[in-house]
Amino acid sequence: MSSHLKYIIDKMPMYFEKLNLLRDQEPTVSVFVLCYNQESYILQTIESILSQKTNFPFDIIISDDSSSDKTPQICESLAAINSNITFIKQEKNLGLMGNFVKTSKRLRGKYVAICDGDDYWINNNKLQLQVDFLEKNKEFSVVGTSCFKSIDDKINKIDIDKYTGPIALSELSLENKIIAPTAVFLNVYRVLELPQFFHKFPYGDWPSYLLVMSLTNTAAFKLAEVTAVYRSTIGVSARMREDNTNVALQNLEIIKSLMHLEALKPNEALFKNSLEHHQLALVTSYNRDKKFLRGAFLMLQILKSNLSLTLFKRYIYSLKKSIV
Repeated sequence: MSSHLKYIIDKMPMYFEKLNLLRDQEPTVSVFVLCYNQESYILQTIESILSQKTNFPFDIIISDDSSSDKTPQICESLAAINSNITFIKQEKNLGLMGNFVKTSKRLRGKYVAICDGDDYWINNNKLQLQVDFLEKNKEFSVVGTSCFKSIDDKINKIDIDKYTGPIALSELSLENKIIAPTAVFLNVYRVLELPQFFHKFPYGDWPSYLLVMSLTNTAAFKLAEVTAVYRSTIGVSARMREDNTNVALQNLEIIKSLMHLEALKPNEALFKNSLEHHQLALVTSYNRDKKFLRGAFLMLQILKSNLSLTLFKRYIYSLKKSIV
């Protein structure tokens, strides 16, 4: 067991207590903005955040990952005239998750909102709407909304996921239904330093939701209102999502890593089910890519831990679909 993981386990009662105390505080929001070489978009992003109308204070933490274009100069000029903006310029490129983990320590709000440097908000009441919801509904710790998707700067006014309503931890562990620029969630980063394994994740929003929901025994909720535009074809994670097998592999690794945290032990059965789901998703992707030996080997591992006729039938079905 690593020293950092042992520290987390030893301090678990403290984390629960601090999160409960955090829920009793007056609402404030830290807006989390990561950027890298986004000079064409960052001004629109920040202006959309500054336009928010709230009855509570919010601050904006912008962290630039050592951009080589004019992104830092734009951010510096905005920070100079807006006292609620803190601008951080990393001296060297940390990569998406290196920047995410390091900057998460600077977020001091009761709640965190995410808006990457290429996305933007289109509802001036977004934060107020979501904070009001979380303040009135303590059984939820994460709230998202509907959003539009922008492909090559053309907005598709068809929601990515039309589902609205409550999302249990068991559901969200199977698939992320909360798109990052729509999310507001209880600030888990104030009570828990993110484990080292977060650095190897391709994105930090989904595992953060799972972590805070597990720690507080709460659910997520998706509101029907459209509040944001998500540029789905820009950025590091966008390139990764073009490869379905890589997506399945990365999601599987996220669940595997989170299962090592003692914080998730009360939900161990739930995450084991999630692990099996993502293993099967990876098997299906391998079969779709005609990588049948990899799929068969992984399926044997799954059946070794859970000898199930239903699982075997699902494997055969995916195999047949891939061959035909």
